Amino acid sequence: MSKKPKVDIFKQSKEFIKKGTASTKKFYVGSIEPKAIKAGGKLARHYKRYVRPTTKIVRGVGRFARGATKLALRFPGVGLAATGAYYGAKAIAGKQKGLKFPTHRQFNRRGRKII
Repeated sequence: MSKKPKVDIFKQSKEFIKKGTASTKKFYVGSIEPKAIKAGGKLARHYKRYVRPTTKIVRGVGRFARGATKLALRFPGVGLAATGAYYGAKAIAGKQKGLKFPTHRQFNRRGRKII
């Protein structure tokens, strides 16, 4: 199976325009080239406004997660203690009774819970 040769479309289009008629050159310079420049500018602005900040955020989250994972692997006792404290507090809180309100005085006029 033979590979297709790599084609440089930009180079071929420039050669086509050089060989073309005067109307082809005029059409390219007057219509296609300005639109291509404008579209390139829009893409650059879009990247600057939306893509770059998003990738920065995603990379930052990834770095944070990697650092937290490394720390957890270096010091496993801290993670185990935190897990134990979480489940212990959850068990204690489950045994406590919450606040009781009379059924006719639970909410004020705006629908907010009265404490």
